[in-house]
Amino acid sequence: MVAAAALPLALGPFAAALPAAAKKASVDFPRNGVVCDQATKMCFDRTGVSVTLTREFFGRSAERELIRKLSGSNRPTQFKLSNGDVCDVRRQTCWDDGWGGKNISKALSKQLFGNNGAWRNPGSNNNSWNNSNNNGWNNNNSGGGWNNNNGWNNNNNWQQQGQGNTACELRQGNRRLFNGNCVLNRRELSSGMAYNVELGDGRRYSFFNRQGNLVLRDASGVWPVQVSNRNGNVSFRWSDLRLEAQDSRWNNQGQPGGVEEVNPTGLFLQNLFNTLFR
Repeated sequence: MVAAAALPLALGPFAAALPAAAKKASVDFPRNGVVCDQATKMCFDRTGVSVTLTREFFGRSAERELIRKLSGSNRPTQFKLSNGDVCDVRRQTCWDDGWGGKNISKALSKQLFGNNGAWRNPGSNNNSWNNSNNNGWNNNNSGGGWNNNNGWNNNNNWQQQGQGNTACELRQGNRRLFNGNCVLNRRELSSGMAYNVELGDGRRYSFFNRQGNLVLRDASGVWPVQVSNRNGNVSFRWSDLRLEAQDSRWNNQGQPGGVEEVNPTGLFLQNLFNTLFR
């Protein structure tokens, strides 16, 4: 059974207002392996929602909106299209009865996962859905969005690790997405040291040094990051997003009155990160 707790991708009231034929017509197969939802202006492949495909088929505006929704979250493994069909990328299967998970949609499953996908042998892949809703989409906002519990479980952890010393602002162009307290920490992972910024709204950004380049990885992809420091006001920039973190304790980390563009391999960056991320 599919967990009813997982919320759909498309707005319930909007989808309900469409006749059945219109809802089916809202999902396109523009080429092999690609599914696009006209109602939500999102495209998907076998790995789930795709920023690149969304830009290709719906343009820059749809890409920006999707990046905003994915920003700071883990990649979902389940999603629901506006026509009611549900897909699970781990189980390589789609269903046409929503979260009921009983009737396999052969056409959609074949389109996304190919002729040899796990959907052809459902008996070997009968694991239950994730009832915690950590991997589903949250539909409280127009067009769907991320559930901020997605695997990070950090809606409250940021308060436990530190309070109020650091202020963060997140912007997409001129649009402010967050302004408030944040926590910076670092964690050794199998893929290397992760430098994490955890915002009070549940978003989490992890920065890595990859062969001399600073990168960020989240649900929207892997992005090269530029860093600058102005008297302790540190700015991270990638895609069309800018994350600024400010703490009075960092005031001596920059050149007085100036702006420094930081080389990720340089000693200055390492000293800066050692001060910022505890």
